[in-house]
Amino acid sequence: MEENKRAPKEYQISKFKNTTARLVGRYVLTDNFDLYEQGFFGKGMLSRSRPQQVVEFSLDDDTKEQIREELLLTLHEAFYLVYALGCLQVTHQGKVLTIHECFEKFCEMEGYEFFLSRYASYHYFRCRGWIVKSGVKYGCDFMLYRLGPELDHSKYCTRIVPIINGQKDEMPWKELQHQSRLSISVAKILVVTSVRIDTPNNQDVTTLVKSSTVKQILDCVSIEMIQTTRFMP
Repeated sequence: MEENKRAPKEYQISKFKNTTARLVGRYVLTDNFDLYEQGFFGKGMLSRSRPQQVVEFSLDDDTKEQIREELLLTLHEAFYLVYALGCLQVTHQGKVLTIHECFEKFCEMEGYEFFLSRYASYHYFRCRGWIVKSGVKYGCDFMLYRLGPELDHSKYCTRIVPIINGQKDEMPWKELQHQSRLSISVAKILVVTSVRIDTPNNQDVTTLVKSSTVKQILDCVSIEMIQTTRFMP
């Protein structure tokens, strides 16, 4: 798959440098909306995409309340901001997490192989200029935008297939066919992203994460992509 030549201008990191966010459940929350404005990171906690300063909602027919919305980041979005851009600090139970503590905590929450394979994919696409958003609406892992969800339609949807020390998480052909047909029906191109994780001495991913730096962990990862199409004679 090609690099995004129409990627937005470089992030103005100065606008959100040294941002602090807090880990709540499986998400990271912050009130710095510049993360969304500058790179389409996260979404409004209550809104579909762009966060609002104040959201009004009704408890019943006669009562209305206003609350200040926060920006909700997924774990892989948050870690990209922590590690790749170096502009975010994540706190948990009042403590600022180091880069490795943050990575290990996110792995514990989502599963070591699951988080590593998805973060590596997210990092890969972001570094090539793509705006990466959740693909759950279309039954895939990520949607890839050239400019952003408010500026254009996503071109690609991707399905992630982890391969741990040569052991592949098989994607049945029938499931691939269903995914491909769904992608075509919504004018997307399906990309199957194989994430190869080859650990030293075939150790398990949990051991790798606990005993290595994040750079050493990511050095064990390689990514291959297959773009799928349907033959319609």
